Amino acid sequence: MTGTTQHAGSKRQRHPLTLLATTAVVAVIAGEAIAVRLPFGGPLESILSSGLVALATAAGAWYFVVRPLRAEQRRDLAARDERIARLDTTLARRTFDVRLARALEATTCESDVTSLVTAALEEIAPGQAGEMLLVGSDGSDALRRSSATAACGPANGCPVATLGGCRAVQRGRTAIFETASGIDACTHLRERPDGDRAAVCVPVTIAGRNVGVLHTHTEVEVPFDAGTIVRIEELAAQSAARISLLRAVDHATQQAVTDPLTGAANRRTLDARVRALAADGVPFAIAIADLDHFKRINDEYGHDAGDRTLRTFAEAMRRTLRPDDLVARFGGDEFVMVIANCDARQAANALERVRREFARGLDLAQLPTASASFGVSDSSVGRTMSSVLGVADSALLEAKREGRDRVQVAATPIDLRADA
Repeated sequence: MTGTTQHAGSKRQRHPLTLLATTAVVAVIAGEAIAVRLPFGGPLESILSSGLVALATAAGAWYFVVRPLRAEQRRDLAARDERIARLDTTLARRTFDVRLARALEATTCESDVTSLVTAALEEIAPGQAGEMLLVGSDGSDALRRSSATAACGPANGCPVATLGGCRAVQRGRTAIFETASGIDACTHLRERPDGDRAAVCVPVTIAGRNVGVLHTHTEVEVPFDAGTIVRIEELAAQSAARISLLRAVDHATQQAVTDPLTGAANRRTLDARVRALAADGVPFAIAIADLDHFKRINDEYGHDAGDRTLRTFAEAMRRTLRPDDLVARFGGDEFVMVIANCDARQAANALERVRREFARGLDLAQLPTASASFGVSDSSVGRTMSSVLGVADSALLEAKREGRDRVQVAATPIDLRADA
């Protein structure tokens, strides 16, 4: 193959010289023939013959040599420029991919990724409106705006509300809408506040499941560059991979620190929280709660009803206590609450509200009637979890002896239902 190519190249190189030599011979013969026919001779004949030879040679050289060479040169230059343009495009795309991958590696949460997507969109398509719409990690189909360029204000964003309403998600591939008026155009591009729009919409896919869409839109008269479309697709793919990883890590972390049934913290998290409060010198109260006659609920109504009762109780605690307070499942139907900057009496008032919220939650969920008993202590009796929890556990036993469904502070029996 190489030898054939070199041979063909040598023939192309000799071809102009052959034409030049042939042209010269033809010109000389033609000049001599003309000279023979002239009625006069001498110097004039020689001059005329030489001039004709020169003229014929120049004409032949231009037509057979210069003109083909110039055309070939123009073709070579055009091919070279096209190769350079392709190389520049490839280099720019690879450079962008490397920079994007490096930036995504530095992100530590999903909001970092979506902020990076905004910056990348503004670099890919300067001045164009672009945004990323994603569903949450809770399995809902509702789309929410996660990021948007400066040119994409609240009024001119995509109005699609669910995954099922997005054409690109329905197709499972990039959708390019050059006009809003075609019969196959996305209806969300019509009659927008900023007029009819053209758009490029790329599905965002995590683990084979579409979780959103990344798109840019502009005036219908503005065409989309093929390189821009490719980079938007790459941005969607890389950002989706990073979001997938961060969500997986977050899910694993949540599983490591929470009880899978109730969503409450586990004992490891509880220990760490109390140690941190004690190390910082922050006063705290600890309450231990136990569902009254929980075994009866399981025996009479089944374990599903029992699990739902546990979840309802955990939710009542979370709704009633402050966001910074910790609710942990201690085992079985026992729960422990850590309430910072609070003494036992203040905590008891909060727990009375938990008791009432639990009863309301059971009623709303149409679950069997149940109650809980609480024992409360605080860090005034000790700075370790075992010391404070031991006193609170004694208070819990006292609450059960006093008839259950009540809050007991340390060794002092009280019933807060009358004055709560």
